[in-house]
Amino acid sequence: MGVAVRLAADALETRPELIGNKAAGLMALMAAGFVVPKGFCITTQAHAHWRQTGEIEDEVRAELSSWFRTLTGPLAVRSSSPVEDRADASFAGQYQTILGVRTEEEFFAALKACWQSAQSASANSYARSKGWDGEIQMAVVVQELVPATTAGVMFTMHPVSSRVDQVVV
Repeated sequence: MGVAVRLAADALETRPELIGNKAAGLMALMAAGFVVPKGFCITTQAHAHWRQTGEIEDEVRAELSSWFRTLTGPLAVRSSSPVEDRADASFAGQYQTILGVRTEEEFFAALKACWQSAQSASANSYARSKGWDGEIQMAVVVQELVPATTAGVMFTMHPVSSRVDQVVV
């Protein structure tokens, strides 16, 4: 297996510990028939190696460049940690998202920014508040950016009262 996985309804690799909860959720949406922008996920294994060495090896850089060239920009480069987007911990706003990425140089800078955000003081403080004391792993989702004039968020559980019979948009 390489360092990236295609976002697809029929993807063979959907383990959240490898691709993070955001990527796993996107694949579940695709499997359910929803349209999800084309993209790929860089695995937690790539992050672990970068964390150990501080470098992106030439072979890994070449593979990621190849994945990058399969997409049409601008792109969104987004965190997808196994500890975020869970019922007991959202990590909303703790990790990096870079929008409007167009070049390989911008892509690799955005990737490193997402990886670095896993070690930020605020993310580590939030993780500790949720009882997490381990090393935070980080996968990264790269997708074609959808041009939008408006956007919104839908909570399938009320964000304040935690009622599951109320949807908030």
